[in-house]
Amino acid sequence: MIFALILVIAAILTGIQWRNRARAESLLRQVETIRVGGSTKSDVRRIFSGYPSEEFQALSSLCPHADSNLSVYVRSEFLNRISNALPQLRMIGLAPWGAGATVLFEQGKVCNFDYSFGAPLPDKSQELDVTLTGTLLEGEDSHVKFGSYWSRYSLVRGHIHSFKVHISPDAIPDERRKAFDFNLSCVSRVGGCRAICEVMPSALLDYQRTEGSRLPPEELNDPRCKHLAEQ
Repeated sequence: MIFALILVIAAILTGIQWRNRARAESLLRQVETIRVGGSTKSDVRRIFSGYPSEEFQALSSLCPHADSNLSVYVRSEFLNRISNALPQLRMIGLAPWGAGATVLFEQGKVCNFDYSFGAPLPDKSQELDVTLTGTLLEGEDSHVKFGSYWSRYSLVRGHIHSFKVHISPDAIPDERRKAFDFNLSCVSRVGGCRAICEVMPSALLDYQRTEGSRLPPEELNDPRCKHLAEQ
């Protein structure tokens, strides 16, 4: 009887996890329709309808004259609390994670947007933090320096594996494809998400090829990142 009850509870929690994954994937597809410098606040409110949202005044170095902000998120506080209290549940894919989007406006038009995903690794000592940013580069020098698509990997405070991808409105279709190529299937898989290459495979592989930067051994040596180690 107890075993059967555990199975029922696990099935319910797994169903919630799958539902959240579907919502996060749907949100990403909606964010992809946002155009920096073109979409309006009413456009974004329509895109974000159905998600918990917040609106407040915000500042950003990428949009220094922003006058308002809209943020939405996808996560389950209930599942995250259970997963943190009972880490054994991570063996059936109930690892805590969260995704969300933030859009900044200047005079009613989008001047910057982010889509982000974050998750602690199974031992809780490391975290994944990946972000896609759409921004309007101002000035010829800025465009020459950064281009229409660029990315950066960093290890923050020694335990947060951060990967950030930026695109500007004139990014070509292939650049946009790589930037928006998120794979969130790992959130509903046994063990959860363990490496950046799982979540942003195309952008991270492109970063490895074009930048020549050395990623941490744990990223390259992870079996799920075998395609990176072979480059």
